[in-house]
Amino acid sequence: MRRPLRRLACLLPVLALAGCGYTWPEGDKHPELPDFETLAAQPGSSLVRLGDDSESIRDVFWREGMDEAYVLVAQHPHIHSHTSEDRVSIRIFGSGFEPVGEIPLPLPLRHHMYLESPDMRFLDTDGEIYLDTFRVSPATRRVQPVPCVLLTASPSPSHIPSRDDTDSPAQGDDDPSAYRCTPSNDAQAIARRIDRADSIGRIDGGDDDGHRFLLRTGQRRELLLFEAGAATPDTHQRLRQRLSDASQPVPRMPDASNVEDSAIVGNRSSGNHFVFGFHPVHMVYYRVDTGDGPLRFKLLHKPSFMAITARPTLDGRIALLYSPGNLKPHRLYVK
Repeated sequence: MRRPLRRLACLLPVLALAGCGYTWPEGDKHPELPDFETLAAQPGSSLVRLGDDSESIRDVFWREGMDEAYVLVAQHPHIHSHTSEDRVSIRIFGSGFEPVGEIPLPLPLRHHMYLESPDMRFLDTDGEIYLDTFRVSPATRRVQPVPCVLLTASPSPSHIPSRDDTDSPAQGDDDPSAYRCTPSNDAQAIARRIDRADSIGRIDGGDDDGHRFLLRTGQRRELLLFEAGAATPDTHQRLRQRLSDASQPVPRMPDASNVEDSAIVGNRSSGNHFVFGFHPVHMVYYRVDTGDGPLRFKLLHKPSFMAITARPTLDGRIALLYSPGNLKPHRLYVK
């Protein structure tokens, strides 16, 4: 009688762990491969880091045919919070990835979600960069607010600024109110704006009809945003008829990192007094094809948004954007 009880006593913890999502670790499948940080820090490494630990590299803008690359750099002396010491800029690199210029971005940009959301930043076919409601021209080194209208389903002021209002905003360039979207529930006024546009590009992802659009009329640019449920079927139909490749964001270069294998190497726990569970921790094995042959490494994917992307860039090189965790600066390496 004692032996079955002992077996049951041994089995109960196993069942309890399995019921909480615990996964038995496999161990490192490829101990011979270096992890990414070790590889990057090796003496004589072919990976060149751009920037230092005081800078967080948020994005790289480049497309085929361009002889410059633009890098979005955020400097956070206090990584856990935004302060008056923060600096955000577009750094310009030449064909050999040497720095050739920098465009400081005005104060309001530092507090916008464009730093976190890729959907709020893109490169257009003219080589200009859009960051939320800003337009950055590397050719002229200018940063301009883009007039923005938000169609809302809730009661709101129906006035939409005239062309004169939005072409020459009364606020100064450093006034945050100059960069906000004007709310409106006037669907007919929105329809007239759509009809006047020379071309329209959708600037958000997803499979629905979209919520963010860029309107071009001559040299003028305007952003049109929709709250969920605010746009009528007629409005969406008008937009679909005017969509043009000329106004679409330039597609991002494809990710050149290939996942060759993965392994569960541990578990992390989470929960409170009422709910508790485990989540597996994965070791992911990457291969990045470069002109000098494949680059192979591994990366421990923790729950702190650790990730890496590799994209083709200037002079046939590969830009690797590495995020070591949500409280650490993002790093950029060039191979």
